[in-house]
Amino acid sequence: MHQYGLFTWLKEKLQTFNPALTAITFNDVDSNGDNVCGIYVKGDSPQVRSLATMSYGNQVARVEFMQVCSLDNNSLMTAQQTLSDFADSIVQEAANTYELDTSKVGTDPATGKVVYAQPESVLSPAYLTLIRVDALSGVLYIGKTSQGKPQVSLNFRIIYSVEGG
Repeated sequence: MHQYGLFTWLKEKLQTFNPALTAITFNDVDSNGDNVCGIYVKGDSPQVRSLATMSYGNQVARVEFMQVCSLDNNSLMTAQQTLSDFADSIVQEAANTYELDTSKVGTDPATGKVVYAQPESVLSPAYLTLIRVDALSGVLYIGKTSQGKPQVSLNFRIIYSVEGG
């Protein structure tokens, strides 16, 4: 659940930087697509545990953005520039709290837990707090797909929490 909350915020942020992306997917990327990006949230583990409530606090995740470019001449350069600008922006977003889109994830008013949105469900907002964002690499060219389309990657270590409102 926490991973999906982080993904929804990252997806919205990435779409503002590159509206030309045709699809942004969670833990998957279509290697046959043109200008598609997969956001992989890996190794999501709790950093802190509260003994009073027996609940986990901050989560630590390695986040990879893998973008498959199209075959045109400008696609690779555009992808590298866009992801580089995005990296600069994300690192500056640390220590801020954001309200997540309740049509995707929110807080169940009955239980107070953060849950996926279901059709016709009424949820309270959930909040994403970015505690620390570390860039693990710059934008890396990682090769070509079987169709010859270039792929680029960008990696972060993000410490965050997703909590109900």
